[in-house]
Parts: sequence; structure tokens; C-alpha cells
Amino acid sequence: MADEKPREPPHFKPHVAPKPLLAWLHRNGSDQASRKTASRAVSIYNA
Repeated sequence: MADEKPREPPHFKPHVAPKPLLAWLHRNGSDQASRKTASRAVSIYNA
């Protein structure tokens, strides 16, 4: 079904490195598009 979300294994934990890196890119990205994309990625990461 198209509306089903893929299931993550119960032991899955995201690595700690991407969040600070994405936050840095959100503040210091070279252009507006990269900053906006990093902001969106942080939102998804926090969900």
C-alpha cells in the first residue's frame, strides 16, 4: 500500500553526528536553498 510507512527495526537508533552537522548547515549553508534543505532535514530528524 502506498500509505504504509516502512517499519524500522526495534533496535534502530540514528547516529548522533547528522543532527549537529545539519544544524551547522542550516546556519552556515552557502545559499538559501541549502539552508532551507538542512532546516527541513533537521525537522525530519527530530520527528
